[in-house]
Amino acid sequence: MYAIEWDPETNGVILKSAGESDIPPVIRPVFFEELDLLGFGEFWEYERTEEPLLWCLNRTYYYRGERVARAVGGSFFEKPKLEIYKKDLFLEPINRDLMIRKNQKIMRSVVNPTIDFIYQVRKKYSDFHTFVGFSGGKDSIVLLDLIQRALPKDEYVVIFNDTSMELSETVKYVENVINGYPNLKFHITRHEVPAVEFWKVFGPPSRVHRWCCTVYKMLPTVKFFKEQYGKGKILFFDGIRAEENPKRAKMEKVTLGKNFRQINIHPILEWNSAVVWLYIFARNLKINPLYRYGIGRVGCIVCPFESNWRESIIGSRFYSEAKPYLNLIANFAGITDWEEAEEFIKDGKWKGRVGGSISHKNKVLVLKESDETRILAETSIEKFLEWLKVLGSVKVDGTTIRFSFNGYDHIANYEASDILTIVIKEADSKLVNLLKTIALKSAYCVACGACEVNCPNDAITKRNGFIKVGENCSHCLKCLKVADRGCLRADSLKIHVGGRGMGLDKVGNYKHFGLRKRWLEEFFSDPDRWWKE
Repeated sequence: MYAIEWDPETNGVILKSAGESDIPPVIRPVFFEELDLLGFGEFWEYERTEEPLLWCLNRTYYYRGERVARAVGGSFFEKPKLEIYKKDLFLEPINRDLMIRKNQKIMRSVVNPTIDFIYQVRKKYSDFHTFVGFSGGKDSIVLLDLIQRALPKDEYVVIFNDTSMELSETVKYVENVINGYPNLKFHITRHEVPAVEFWKVFGPPSRVHRWCCTVYKMLPTVKFFKEQYGKGKILFFDGIRAEENPKRAKMEKVTLGKNFRQINIHPILEWNSAVVWLYIFARNLKINPLYRYGIGRVGCIVCPFESNWRESIIGSRFYSEAKPYLNLIANFAGITDWEEAEEFIKDGKWKGRVGGSISHKNKVLVLKESDETRILAETSIEKFLEWLKVLGSVKVDGTTIRFSFNGYDHIANYEASDILTIVIKEADSKLVNLLKTIALKSAYCVACGACEVNCPNDAITKRNGFIKVGENCSHCLKCLKVADRGCLRADSLKIHVGGRGMGLDKVGNYKHFGLRKRWLEEFFSDPDRWWKE
């Protein structure tokens, strides 16, 4: 994609078709709302206008190509500190019209081939059901505008997936976009359980446990496709760009989807941020107001992959919307003192969570003695037997379970009380692992939907909040492979025990956790009790 250079005449940027530039293209325009929020009004004068006033690159602010300030630090609980390099400035708005004219030729060479690419792809896959993903971000509004220029409006459906973790500004913006395109077909997908409720039972998501992406981003859309089109073919356009992360940089513009016969199309994959913003200005597209406050990426209110910068903007402007999730992070870590919780959250320690909370216990235990294996699970026999059907036929006679797997018949016995005990003799390690996975699923399942949408035969359904396995189950075992432990919730809450940890598995539940001050005080006051508890 094209390099850029500053243009002092317009206070804007100019795309360069050749050569290199010292300016990375990951820039964003800055509006007066951001300057007001961070306190720049103490140092500069500026108009409160719709037009952007300057540019930001990696927290450094540029005015007419000159570095004039930098923002340092920040968190949910404090604003970034400002380093001002040029004081007493009067910021004039970017001359948007002139900037657009100066970039018109190159932008035409980018936009026209993209529109043609969209048209040709749709023509090639004309027998596919066509959808356009819309997130409420700048890339998705650009994609939507390109699509409606390239294709007849009755040939596709626009999908917005409401995760229930969106900021209120995004929800209102999406409503405005829907009203602004009355001739387009929009559909909103969402999970039936609000995300804040599953945070309580799954634990906060982390960089290791990304259960939220599966449950709230992928599942509702896939479920919609299955309900509406069965095994029909899906053509899905999205606004993914290579600039966003190294993994996407290796992608092709046409890729195979993970579900159904699905083709994913990434028309603006090669566009950089500068081109995206120039297109928005040239087409006079309405942007999500979050960008005007300085948020560079639209997404969930609280996310383990977000930067301190974004968190500081949310904390300064939308703290009341983030607070319920911050409370859950503190509660899950077992922190009752809010000052300690703020420090814990500010340091980002929750983002590296690899196991369950310090108050959680394992619900499944496997004991092996010579030729006998005992599986102890905090579940009911009814739930266990329902999940056991994914291996094969199941029959119960008193406390004896007869089931088939891989063409062989097996016998197990059970004892049902507060803890279900399954006893099986002479079982190989593969079968034992499968039975353990089934025990985990029956103990932890909250019918999140992951197994339901991954079943190729629609054999897994939800009834009265519980999972049912139908007779059309093909025993492919895909439902046992949705996570390392076969269940997203079980995987998120797993407890690390044993080894040389000597009880420190509680500390190890968090990467980079460190010892908390309260723990040290308790240790020195009563060491014996500290190690036991």
